[in-house]
Amino acid sequence: MTKGTEAIVREPYGCFEQASSSNYPNIMVLSYLEQHEAALDAADYVMEAIPEILDLKRALFKQMDELAPPGLILGTNTSQLSITSIAAATKHPERVIGTHWFNPPVMMRLIEVVKGVETTEETLQTTLDLCQKLGKETVVCRDSQGFITSRAIMAFRLECIRIIFQVAETHVVKFG
Repeated sequence: MTKGTEAIVREPYGCFEQASSSNYPNIMVLSYLEQHEAALDAADYVMEAIPEILDLKRALFKQMDELAPPGLILGTNTSQLSITSIAAATKHPERVIGTHWFNPPVMMRLIEVVKGVETTEETLQTTLDLCQKLGKETVVCRDSQGFITSRAIMAFRLECIRIIFQVAETHVVKFG
């Protein structure tokens, strides 16, 4: 990443504010996309974290891609949506990558990094380097429904249901 250590942070109710830190590369954090050209021009890497609605993410990525300077990496935070599908809304799917951050992100060290079908090795390596600079551990996976952890959690939940039906006594168990 070449643009230094300034971060542009979009406050939900105000204009962009400049912040700097020697610990972080130039990261753009957006709550809402306004004045996007200036923000995108100043960034090397964008990580969005809007609601997990595929059409919403695709629309945002299309808009960001139209304004993005060459080389800008567009990252999405998702626990299950197809990175390839999100990337298909752009003219540069090779620069789109997925990350699955766990809550609370300041405490959870793991990030699943998800390659879309056209994500380049350069985009992957830049993302891995960024995650390392943020003190995170990464696991790389292919673009598949639920990635690794969401699929593992679902299997765990299903086994819990099987245990209740196969092993539990006949009295009623209430949940919730």
